[in-house]
Order: sequence, then C-alpha cells, then structure tokens
Amino acid sequence: MDGGDVLLEEEDDDEIPTLIPVVSELGESRSVPVTIITGYLGAGKTTLLNYILSENHGKRIAVIMNEFGEGESDMEKSMTVSTGEQDSALFEEWLELRNGCLCCSIKDNAVRAIELLMEKQGKFDYILLETTGLADPGPIANLFWLDDELASNIFVDGILTVIDSKHFISQVEEKKADIDINEAVRQVALADIILLNKTDLITETEKSGILSQICAINSAAIVISTVNSRVDLDKILDLNAYGCDSSHSYLQQNLSLKQQSERVLTAAGNHLDKTVSTVRVDLPGTLNTLEFDQFLQLLLWESQISSPTGATMEVLRLKGVICESDCEHTTILQGVYETYDKRSSNIPIPKEPHSSIVFIGRNLDQQVLESSVQRCIIPS
Repeated sequence: MDGGDVLLEEEDDDEIPTLIPVVSELGESRSVPVTIITGYLGAGKTTLLNYILSENHGKRIAVIMNEFGEGESDMEKSMTVSTGEQDSALFEEWLELRNGCLCCSIKDNAVRAIELLMEKQGKFDYILLETTGLADPGPIANLFWLDDELASNIFVDGILTVIDSKHFISQVEEKKADIDINEAVRQVALADIILLNKTDLITETEKSGILSQICAINSAAIVISTVNSRVDLDKILDLNAYGCDSSHSYLQQNLSLKQQSERVLTAAGNHLDKTVSTVRVDLPGTLNTLEFDQFLQLLLWESQISSPTGATMEVLRLKGVICESDCEHTTILQGVYETYDKRSSNIPIPKEPHSSIVFIGRNLDQQVLESSVQRCIIPS
C-alpha cells in the first residue's frame, strides 16, 4: 500500500490514535509468530506500529513498543533474558485496544514481557517487537532460539527493517571508531524484509541509488516502498522466514533473486562498506551432514575460514534450502551470527538433489564459500 492520507505525525507515540472496532473470531491455539522491527530513530517504526494498532485489518496483534533511550546500556538492559530473580522487575502498562490488538509499553526485560504475553494466548495472533534505533536485531532473534520454554509457544517470523529514504545514504556512510560495521548497514544485512519509507521525499534517481545500496548489502531481502509506513500487512506478516512451511514460499522467493541481484550489484559500485555483501551458493548433489556441520562450525563458531586477502569471514545472516545425506526431506537452514538451526521440511528430496545457500556478512568470498560447500558434497 503506497501513499494514502497522512493520519499520524512521524514518530508521534504520545497518543494512541482513534481506534476502529473490528470483529474477529478466535481460531485454534497455535504458536505465535514474532516480527522484530528495527530501524533508525525517525525512520517510521512508531508510525508503522500506530497504523497497525488503529487500522481495521481484522488481525489480533500484540505490540511491544520500545520506550528506551538510544544508549547501549538501555538497549542491553531491555533485551536481557529473564533470570527469574525477584529484583529483576518488569514495569509494564497494558492497553487492550478496540480493534482487538494489545499494546504493551515495556520498561524492562522484553523476553519476560513476551512470556506474560503468552499467558494471554488466544487473544492475539501476532507479536510485533520494536527495538531501539541503534539496536542490533541479531541477538534479539537469537533469544527465541535459545529459550526452550519460549520455543514451543512463539517463533521468529522475521526481521523487518524500516529505512528513512531521505537520510539512508548518510546513515550507511557514517563511520564510528568503536564499531566495525555501521548500525544501519547491520540492520539492512540482517533484514528479511525492508520497508523503504518516505519515498515521497526523494526522486526516482535517488530511490534507484538507495535500492542499489541495499542490494549490495543484502540482495536476499524483500524491499517494499512505502509512504507514511502504510503497507499491506499480508506482505510483512507470516513470512515464516526462520521456519519450514510447506511451500518454502519466503525462502524460494528471495533465493530466486540471483539474476536481479547481479544486475543491481553491478550498478552498486559506490557502496562504501564493500566488506558487507551477499554471496549465494548453488550446488547440485547431496551434502554429507557431518562434513557440512563441520564447515558451518568452522565458519560461524571458530572463525577459521578467511578470504583470499586473509580477512576472517563474519557471517551476519545465513539462510538456505539444502539436501542432506541423513534426511528424506529437504532441510531449511537458518542462521544469525554464530547460531544456526536446521529443520526438516515436508518436501521430499528431489531425484536431482540441489542446495541453495545465501550468506550475508563481512569479508565474504564467493569462490572460497563455494569450494568449501562443494567439498561437503557426496561424490556421485
């Protein structure tokens, strides 16, 4: 949904907007998907959430809205896993809205808030978690993999990054002495879906340049242009970007962007941080499960795989559909930083096995990664 009337001031989260009643029947109890929403301050995250909280969309959504400052200490405090200690207090304000949504203004410990949300399961179908403008969404996504109690009730549906079209170029060009990867670059690299917001404030030429920059960093993400953060919710919910649905719909969609990405990457020669990029490996054959796991551990855990220049490869995001030797069905591969997960799908391995893997990260080299995966293929 591109355009439309301006209903809310950008980043105005002082008031909940006028709400539209909606009638929605509750379905069967199921695991609840979590969408992590990230982006710089002013990009349009709060506008998006206010739109979701007030729109007559017929969906029951719980929103955890960030109310922290932009300092690292606040960010770390807000995203630590609950220890169960009594002094680890959670201060929250619940608002049950007339359109069926729930809004939680959270003051401490996001994971604990979601655990409380799960006590209300059946009252909502989705959870949206807003992060601070400087937050790294990777460790937040990892929380849901590492907490077994949460895993059975909720799952990460995807990471959504909101971009301010007017200021994106200056944000990705910003250099800081204390970090290796700019926050804006990292947020794009980890995104499964990107809202290119405020496109009414830029020219088509500027937009083309921004798209080139985005694709140079993360050519696997789906990009949607928006004005005032207005978007069809069906395009950003139920991605199952970290799961294994029956059709591989999301993965197949962004794994099929290879030719488009190559064309855009050719035009992206002015991307400043050339150390962050996307590499796709497509290989026929069946992977030896043990050898492939050893490769992933060397790459992700031990940082033992380097580019031809000697620079250590750092993987920010990993995704793929692979065929392994000990599985009758194709396997969905997902990873964020050093954490990775493999889950069997319900699609049988084809007569001609084939694996497609996307690596997004720093200092990546196509030939090194391709040859490393090739060595895991069982000889025919």
